[in-house]
Amino acid sequence: MTKANAGEELSPLEHTKLIYWFYSFLRGVESHILQVKLGNLTPDHEEPWTRILHEFAGRSPIYRETMRRYPGTRTFEDWLKENVTHEEKLDLT
Repeated sequence: MTKANAGEELSPLEHTKLIYWFYSFLRGVESHILQVKLGNLTPDHEEPWTRILHEFAGRSPIYRETMRRYPGTRTFEDWLKENVTHEEKLDLT
């Protein structure tokens, strides 16, 4: 993670480990966002996750690619597009 954040080259093993770590992280974020959508948490709980994911996306192409390929629920996919990966908010192309 430190190497990716610094823009350093990752070995294939490091790359794989980072992808799996970030998928796990996204699963936690997805759970949190779904709790907001279900009404168990207030909408103000979304902003920190939006900010954190923007920070990750700005650090390394690996994070951006992982967000694009993340196999989450349709609700979370829509949330990511609306709040994080939308072109006006963050160009992930």
